Amino acid sequence: MASILTNSSAITALQSLRSTQQNLATTQKEISTGLKVSSAADNASTWGNAQTMQSDRGVLSTISDSLSVSSSVLNVASAAVTNAISVINNIKTQVAQAAQPGADTSKIGTTLAGLSDQLSSIVTSANFNGLNLTDGSASSYSFIASYSESHGTAASSLNTIDLAASALIGGGGTSPAVAAGSGILEAAQATGSSAATDFTALSETDVGSATAIADTLS
Repeated sequence: MASILTNSSAITALQSLRSTQQNLATTQKEISTGLKVSSAADNASTWGNAQTMQSDRGVLSTISDSLSVSSSVLNVASAAVTNAISVINNIKTQVAQAAQPGADTSKIGTTLAGLSDQLSSIVTSANFNGLNLTDGSASSYSFIASYSESHGTAASSLNTIDLAASALIGGGGTSPAVAAGSGILEAAQATGSSAATDFTALSETDVGSATAIADTLS
């Protein structure tokens, strides 16, 4: 009788079982990790490339998140400016009416005060994740504008917006970059005039200076 150690059929069967066991172990590993190559031992070259791609994916994910936040911050600021322009146009209409003979200046003054409150509310509520680009709380805002990679070297570029000259109002935040009363809506001046008009604080008393306000708005 042939020994199992020398029986060629038995040896072949044993080798097949071992091969099957190995394949099953490999398949089980792929299923558990979700990766065909999960370590350098599986395929050093492919694994190295995969690690680089994983790293790039992490960087791109971070940049994508940053771009998404920046886009939202800028969209909120843009919407605030658009809404402020709409209110300013309404103020222009009221000022034009105030200049007409027999105008109800008391009613117009009340309307102007309400529009001023709207302007202040528009600016102070233009927040996204604690960032407000319109209230003078920051002097600038920087954000990632692009990302590129060449020959293994990654590079990103930043864009910076100067907020000091474009703040709608001043005095925002705990350490404002723009002083209160120095924003565009607070210190608007007509061409050739040294008198400023604060559109965030209009009242009935300002109806009498409708001409100066109209000059500022024109």
